[in-house]
Amino acid sequence: MKRSLFVLAAILLAQGGSFLPSAADLPAGWTPAGAESYEGEGLYGYINGGSEVFLQYGFRRAEVGRYEKDAAGTTREITLDIYQMGSPREAFGIFSLRREGGEPSADLGGFPNWASPEQASLAAGPFFVNVIGHKATAEDIGAFLKLAGKRLAGAGARAFFLDEEKGPWSGLPSEGLRPETVRYIQGPLAAQGESEVLAADFWGFDSGTEAASARYGADGLKLVIVEFKTVPPGLLDRVGSVFGEHLSDVRAANGALSARDRAGRVFLFGLRGRRAGLVFGKTDEAAAGSLLRAALTPK
Repeated sequence: MKRSLFVLAAILLAQGGSFLPSAADLPAGWTPAGAESYEGEGLYGYINGGSEVFLQYGFRRAEVGRYEKDAAGTTREITLDIYQMGSPREAFGIFSLRREGGEPSADLGGFPNWASPEQASLAAGPFFVNVIGHKATAEDIGAFLKLAGKRLAGAGARAFFLDEEKGPWSGLPSEGLRPETVRYIQGPLAAQGESEVLAADFWGFDSGTEAASARYGADGLKLVIVEFKTVPPGLLDRVGSVFGEHLSDVRAANGALSARDRAGRVFLFGLRGRRAGLVFGKTDEAAAGSLLRAALTPK
């Protein structure tokens, strides 16, 4: 990513500046109610239960702004978090873990975003933004998300477009793809969150292995593309052992593995070069097999 943005961030913060919106920029009736910041492992002091996954995505610094508004005798509250991650792809990655797909989004200058009645998020350059409301309206939450996006865009942040960058997502077939479900997976915790099959140490998610996942079709068939720096020796046998621990009806044929879980959903695994594919979440093995072959066919 552009060093200029990181340099600007360093200068701004060294001068006591902030990426949080100023009081003059706030929507009518809103006032600042406090702010704090966290760096490195100090994030445990803010989100003790979820800090580790942020650290695995290169977390550097977080600014937290709190805002209030009195409306008809009720105090509305907004918490705005701006996390500076290690790179734009890592900011997109932590953002992508927070969405399921299908959430509404807004036109925020190309920044990927989503919103719910209580929360909203976006990714902008190396920054991940999260807005949480308490007794606030969806419009309040959206307004603060827009403010943060405008502030970061003014500092030089640009949208992260998957099709402009190299990564495991390039192995995701386009047919049937639900783009709003694409995730970038970095680190053991995010990998385990996708599937227990990916929790074993041999995958190497703590030493440079990356992955991307997405859902396909209306029934949510999921594909995970894993890119290794170096393929672990005996990978097929190792994955077969993991399948045997968690699944049943494990079979190997033509360099691929298949199995099913208790609900009858099929799991397929295949490998080509330094790229592996894992498909799961549907009972139709033919459809799952077709998706796996498309993912591992050279483009």
